[in-house]
Amino acid sequence: MKNLNKILGTTIALLSTTTLLGTTTVKAANHSAGSQQTDATLTFKTKDKTQPNRPVDPTNPSQPGGTPPNTGDPNNNGTNSGGPLSIDYAPNFDFGIGEVISESKTYNLKDAKYSDGQTRNHNPFVQVSDNRGTSEGWSLDASISNFTNSQGNTTQNLEGAQVSLQTSDNDKAIGGHGTTSDAPDAKSEPIVLSNSPQTLINAKENTGRGAWIQRYDPSKISLFVPGGSALSDTVYTAKITWTLSASPVN
Repeated sequence: MKNLNKILGTTIALLSTTTLLGTTTVKAANHSAGSQQTDATLTFKTKDKTQPNRPVDPTNPSQPGGTPPNTGDPNNNGTNSGGPLSIDYAPNFDFGIGEVISESKTYNLKDAKYSDGQTRNHNPFVQVSDNRGTSEGWSLDASISNFTNSQGNTTQNLEGAQVSLQTSDNDKAIGGHGTTSDAPDAKSEPIVLSNSPQTLINAKENTGRGAWIQRYDPSKISLFVPGGSALSDTVYTAKITWTLSASPVN
């Protein structure tokens, strides 16, 4: 009996010791001690008018701008126009050297040959930047004067000559410098320039913010010359006027 009591006592003591030595982990509740909010702020102002907007590379317009590479338009590095709304680049169209012939002929820019007998790799485009930050929209028109001769004889103009152009893109302008706003509308069908302004790009309200270009296909930029209208050894020049308006065409 005494031995049984000793065994029971020892068992109870061991159980008691095991219970005391054992550990129980209780996870504390994750109570927040509070939170605070702060601001990230950037204030925008209108662009300095003295800083010109850089022309883009028309072959890769989404990249940062600089001097357009090899546009086939020598010495044309842009207009250097500043201001929040500006024409940054507009092309010249040099159709090279023509022949005095009795038949009418159409010259296109892509195949134009120059005094060195060579052609050029043309990448003509026009660029507009809208940095006003107002979303008012804008429009770009173009018109052309009559072709006058280098001798200043107004009675010997290149009568009946016509310049035509057509975009190499679709009916939307192409964003430059990574512009992500909605694209303005662009005229995709052929345009015959005249003395009356014609709309080339129309940025309706809430479109056309940032830099935008309209590229033209050099094979579809042409000069039609009526037969027998040209004088030999004479340069004929017409002025193309690119007009930017601070509101869209309705």
